[in-house]
Amino acid sequence: MRRGAVLGVLACLGLSTLVQGLAALNPPAAGATTCPQGLCINGNIATQVQHRATVYLIFWGSYWSNDNGDVAAVTNLYGAVHGSAWQGILGQYQVYGNPSVGGTVIDGSKLPHDVSASALYNEVTYWAQAFGWAPGQDVQYIVFNPPGQGSSFLNNGGLCGRHSDQSGYIFSDIADYSSTPENCGGANATQAITLVSSHEYAEAATDPYLGTGWTGACGGSCEVGDGPANNVCNLVAGPTIGGSLVQEIWDNASQACQGASTQGGMASRIVGWAVSSSHGGYWNVGSDGSIFYYDGAPFEGTLRGTHLNAPIVGMAGTPDGNGYWLVGADGGVFNFGDAAFYGSKAGQPLNKPIVGIASSIDGRGYWLVGADGGLFNFGDAGYYGSLPGEGITPNGAIVGIDRTLNSAGYWMVGTDGGVFNFGSAVYYGSLPGSGIHPNAPISGMFPTSDSAGYWIGGQDGGVFNYGDAAFEGAAGSYPAQRTIVGIFNTGGDAAYAFVANDQTAYDYGTASLIPN
Repeated sequence: MRRGAVLGVLACLGLSTLVQGLAALNPPAAGATTCPQGLCINGNIATQVQHRATVYLIFWGSYWSNDNGDVAAVTNLYGAVHGSAWQGILGQYQVYGNPSVGGTVIDGSKLPHDVSASALYNEVTYWAQAFGWAPGQDVQYIVFNPPGQGSSFLNNGGLCGRHSDQSGYIFSDIADYSSTPENCGGANATQAITLVSSHEYAEAATDPYLGTGWTGACGGSCEVGDGPANNVCNLVAGPTIGGSLVQEIWDNASQACQGASTQGGMASRIVGWAVSSSHGGYWNVGSDGSIFYYDGAPFEGTLRGTHLNAPIVGMAGTPDGNGYWLVGADGGVFNFGDAAFYGSKAGQPLNKPIVGIASSIDGRGYWLVGADGGLFNFGDAGYYGSLPGEGITPNGAIVGIDRTLNSAGYWMVGTDGGVFNFGSAVYYGSLPGSGIHPNAPISGMFPTSDSAGYWIGGQDGGVFNYGDAAFEGAAGSYPAQRTIVGIFNTGGDAAYAFVANDQTAYDYGTASLIPN
């Protein structure tokens, strides 16, 4: 290799970013050129922000082989922000999913006298090609300079960090702060480097191709780490998350710099999902009605910023994938796109809160189910029975409902994995019936494409298959704060996916979620 000794290549899990890049909120204002009261999207929101970013960390110079823990602190940062209220602010800008560190390199080669934009690009592309790391919209490369390093990219000491892009590579350069950490927001060098890293990560996530994503009135110099004008957020210390100090970033909802989301985003945990069948993508919905749309699923509207009498607990898509319904715990139903309104239970007494919604096969009706198994049908969705109607009190509260292929029946599932079938829905088994006590509560179920079987999913990612549903794997280990909120079939009898409360998705068998 042309470099000096490669002092370390570490496979890690995490994320990062800092000082130049972001724009406005809800609804997105495509093509906006000014946004005097916040940050606005200047391009297509689906293609100008990052989702579940993969971050590659490059520590340039032999100095880093003997550092005082900064390498570990930076790597830790990207795992620490998972599911945090700080990461939740980015949800306002349709940045969904948590970051992960794809790899870390300690490059022992001697740096050039000046770390220029071209030198950074050459450093990034060298290691990307050496290890097969690809560029892309959802990929960040972050280079860390040793103390005293000259960098025209950082205005020779005028900037603590900066991000840019070239030929599809999105990269940042971050200075070392050993001598003057207070100049970059920290009480010590470690605090400064994680704070600046959080700044650059957030800005590259929300404005990866400089000036085309979320920015304020002054364009690429007013991003989420800066605020809409006058650098009001820049280097303002925020909370310490998992031992890593982060910077406050711009929160459009409160029109202020914040260290935690005040509304929606990741702080509003994902509670439901629906497949956009004709588009091949899917939606997630937060408890405040925020909508997150992936892989071609169309954005048809949101409840974000709307006063709700009760939190949203579920959603269902229309057959053609061009609309969706949201349902609240009080039975309120909200329709978007080509989803028609057929009625709700809002304002009416309920024995137990509503926990789910399912649409009929033609989309001209829907069912709502309560935690006690109470069933409420609207439009052409038929009534085939309920647990209270059968005199049954479930041992585990009901958490979901799914219809059969012919729409002439439905299943309900409880937190203990109990399954209750009505109408044409066939009983293929349940956890209590199999003598299984799940390690974590069940979060949902989903039938196979022919309704001749179903999967039951747990909050811990456990999968239990019945009928012709094939077992293709389970979620395994992941951060403790992550909880699986649903399982759904992506086609056939050997394809299913999980969605977690932090928007992370897992697919199995022939399922293919993009991004995942």
